[in-house]
Amino acid sequence: MEKKKKLIIVAGSDRTGKSSMIAELQGYLGEENCSVYHHGAPDRYTESIFDFYRFHIEEWVASKKEWCIFDRSWVCSYCLEDFRRHNNGQLDAIADLEIELIKCEDAFSTVHLGIKRPWNWSARHHVIELKEMFPDAPDWFIRDHYVSRKKEHRVYYDRLAEFYEHITAFPHVWTFGSDDLETITNNLIEAIDIALGLKPGPVQNHKDDALLAEFVRESVIKNLYS
Repeated sequence: MEKKKKLIIVAGSDRTGKSSMIAELQGYLGEENCSVYHHGAPDRYTESIFDFYRFHIEEWVASKKEWCIFDRSWVCSYCLEDFRRHNNGQLDAIADLEIELIKCEDAFSTVHLGIKRPWNWSARHHVIELKEMFPDAPDWFIRDHYVSRKKEHRVYYDRLAEFYEHITAFPHVWTFGSDDLETITNNLIEAIDIALGLKPGPVQNHKDDALLAEFVRESVIKNLYS
């Protein structure tokens, strides 16, 4: 019997180790069994702003792969567009897309994975990147971009928590950062299965891997108190 497919939507601010975590996850799941799509900003000329997500989902579902990981998604629109463009974060388009995904739950399950790092971990990576992007820029120019990125980092995680709690239709799992990616990965797949209601029981918040599952589905929440 073919296993039910699972779509993991990865979110996290810039320079928080998303790509490293995704590479580790894909290696753990097997490249032959896991598609990965990295998404940038939507094409300004597309008829529907999130069509490229639909295309990649259709492509993955048509494959034989059990897992799919989105590196960035509509979550980023909600987290950043109010800050950058002062709009409503594409709430209507998000609702339309997630309603479509709910209708696809017989074919695959959807779960969010939030990767969170404190600013004091990300800061040095931003400075390195800014120096590489603008090698001849004066210090004040680097500082201005650095301060802007620091504000965006805070806004992103405030909005991400709000998205998980009040906006999205799907469960989520947080990982709060560890350089021991192997340890996190070994626990993360189990946490995802529990968040999706595919396994019973809570996931412990271990200090060594800083993994915490927040449960959305009622059947999973009940396990916390049984």
